[in-house]
Amino acid sequence: MRLGFPGVWRGESLKRHGRVAIGHDSKVISLLNSHGERLYRLLVRLCLREDVAEDLLQDLAVKLSQASSFAAAQDPYAYARKAAVNLAFSWIRSRQRERERTMWLSAHSTDEPPPWMKLVNAEDIRRVLEHMESLGDRDRLILAMRYFEEAEYEEIAQVIGSTDHQARALCHKAIERLRKAMVEPDPSVLEPRTEVEP
Repeated sequence: MRLGFPGVWRGESLKRHGRVAIGHDSKVISLLNSHGERLYRLLVRLCLREDVAEDLLQDLAVKLSQASSFAAAQDPYAYARKAAVNLAFSWIRSRQRERERTMWLSAHSTDEPPPWMKLVNAEDIRRVLEHMESLGDRDRLILAMRYFEEAEYEEIAQVIGSTDHQARALCHKAIERLRKAMVEPDPSVLEPRTEVEP
């Protein structure tokens, strides 16, 4: 399935929903014209929603146009990719907090809980993304590039400043840390033990 890449910035100012980007518009537009579709696909894979990916891509464009560090970046795409990954995980965190609040409200409600229909694959991906949140920035970036963007180790090595073999090893270690995080029980889910008196 080919994703529909939004072209809201092509030849236009970065305006949408009342937000206006100022500053480095031409550099951002150039980046989005050359790498926008790739960034959009990455955001869709991380967020699992095209509408959110489009909004995050617009937020990314605004943030990049206002960031002086983006203007000075040696590799604008690497800078934008890292910012996109961070935006996606911020959105995932906010969704997790909202989901927890909704679950708490439904558990404390006298009404029947709403019917939640979840696809197994989508839930598995959400679970992986939630546990990726517990990893460090570099691990998240490496895993997002390798498994969501499907980048080669050579490209990952360039972004993180290492050799191809080091990038492969770091990716393997990041996967191990992710697996460990997914296997360890979440202390917030465990109920406290109660002692039984004899």
